[in-house]
Amino acid sequence: MSDGRIMGGIIRSEDANEIVLVKPDGDFVSLKVADIDERSAPKSAMPEMNRALSPRELRDVIEFLSQLK
Repeated sequence: MSDGRIMGGIIRSEDANEIVLVKPDGDFVSLKVADIDERSAPKSAMPEMNRALSPRELRDVIEFLSQLK
């Protein structure tokens, strides 16, 4: 924020003037777009697959999943 605060949460709604976030505790907060100094891309809770499994392990998982009915 332009006042130095850092806000985080899930975007509930957004328009040209305002962003409404759902904070981790479940509360909502409305932010004026004009007060936002910088936005960063969200980070996924899912690990990157190229770091979790080797190519062979990934192939094995795909093969296993393709056999399920």
